[in-house]
Amino acid sequence: MNHAEDSCLRVAMWSGPRNISTAMMRSFENRSDCQVVDEPFYAAYLATTGLEHPGFEEIVASQPTRWQTVAERLTTERPAAVYFQKHMTQHLLEGMDLSFTRELRNCFLIRDPARIILSYARVRPSFSLEELGIPQQVALFDAECERLGEAPPVLDAALTLADPERVLRRLCQLLGIEFEAGMLRWPAGPRTTDGVWSPYWYSRVLESTGFESPLSAAPSRGAPSRDESKEDKAPQRGARPVVANAKSKQVTKQVIRRRDGDSAVQAQVKTTAPLNLLKDEQLEMYALAQRSYEQLRRYAIDGASV
Repeated sequence: MNHAEDSCLRVAMWSGPRNISTAMMRSFENRSDCQVVDEPFYAAYLATTGLEHPGFEEIVASQPTRWQTVAERLTTERPAAVYFQKHMTQHLLEGMDLSFTRELRNCFLIRDPARIILSYARVRPSFSLEELGIPQQVALFDAECERLGEAPPVLDAALTLADPERVLRRLCQLLGIEFEAGMLRWPAGPRTTDGVWSPYWYSRVLESTGFESPLSAAPSRGAPSRDESKEDKAPQRGARPVVANAKSKQVTKQVIRRRDGDSAVQAQVKTTAPLNLLKDEQLEMYALAQRSYEQLRRYAIDGASV
């Protein structure tokens, strides 16, 4: 079913946790032609895994717990001309039939995995790579590339925050819709469309009125808008440095191979302040996650072609 026949463009934005996914949902919700849905598979995910997330019982009671029911709604409902679906890739459970994604216009939101790991660890100290949704995101991305014959839209959080207008203009161009200036600014406060988990996760985005550039302390358009906690930031200049252990030094100097068509390309891992803060087990997770991040980042929109 195509957009012209269905009169509804279903934009599915697939992200892992601790990203700017809620800010992106705010951006689309502020369009004149758009309705949004917030993490529709969350209840099904918790009901299946039993993971102890904040507000577990409230979340499970707020949504269908059968992923099949959710998938049907996402591909048949027509709430507006543009139907923006905020998805978490960790909610894609093993054994799910992902054929429903073929009815969606799938986009991918990525972020530096070192920052994701550090931020998520503040909420759940022990977790797996799958809980960050990274393997699931890559698998869906690869499937979309094969289905479409080209890469689907990819947004990198850092590039988006650095120049949201250029990135969003390009994204709208790829989606075949008009860019609206309202996507850059929105009223602060909660929405009726926010999931019931909002009080546990959305403290900063509830205060936001737009995207914030990570390159300066002051926001370029509106107040700060990030899903992660206030503590999720690099150490301040002048702060006591964290001494990396031998394993950290080895990981930061290693060369990670990633796919580039049929050839292998060398990508040097850069030493960053967040990387030096990772523990041993988190460094191992980072090394795996970085490969996936680099694979998708090659296709990230930077606005250069707008």
